[in-house]
Amino acid sequence: MHTIILTSALGKVLSNGPLHVELLSRDGKPVGPVLTTTEATTKKAVFYLSRPQLSAGFIVTSNSALEVGHAVVIPYGSGPSYELDTDLQLAISSSSWRLSATQDQFSVFKATTLRPPAWLTSGASDGAVTKIRSAPWGDTWISVTLKKSSVLDRSEAYLPGWRATAVNDSTGRVVNLTVHRAGLIESVLVPKGAWTIHFHYRAPYIELSAATSALSLVLFVGVVTGLATQRRRKRNAKVHS
Repeated sequence: MHTIILTSALGKVLSNGPLHVELLSRDGKPVGPVLTTTEATTKKAVFYLSRPQLSAGFIVTSNSALEVGHAVVIPYGSGPSYELDTDLQLAISSSSWRLSATQDQFSVFKATTLRPPAWLTSGASDGAVTKIRSAPWGDTWISVTLKKSSVLDRSEAYLPGWRATAVNDSTGRVVNLTVHRAGLIESVLVPKGAWTIHFHYRAPYIELSAATSALSLVLFVGVVTGLATQRRRKRNAKVHS
């Protein structure tokens, strides 16, 4: 590793105070010197290593708020640079994750604290999660009681195929909720009231695939039937000739 470049997220401040960068070994332990900026950095910070240093990652800290939007690591020599800019990389760049091990090109991160399977981001004063039930095939039912509309986060990796259907416990009203990405996990906006939310997965475009398969089967049957009809007509024509 030779150079680390940190920039702020769009429209946000990187930091209002000096930054400190600590390199990590492949097992997540500190290695080498701690790099420090000499002044407050609001938009961009560049760290140079005076000599080559093998490392598998790094930790950025500051005495003030810190918001990293993009990071670039440039190694010594002519090797490729590495950028931290995807949803997965930005998610594990938060203080909630720590590098624990590296094996070849794979890195293992562990959460510093574990959260429950589901929780309300608005806090306990606006409602509560009262019950969680999961099926072996992956479906989950979460019961909530809300004094006002609130966001429910669910500790399940976000995929485009996840859907959520809310049933009101009092009226039986059914509402389809949109599943959003919240970092790596899912979130839904739940209306006020007592609801049971059913999370279920359906692969994207499965309806289109099923319709295409059915149409292909119909066309195949039609072609086979047409060929059989033509052969039958030819045999009948030979008999009458």
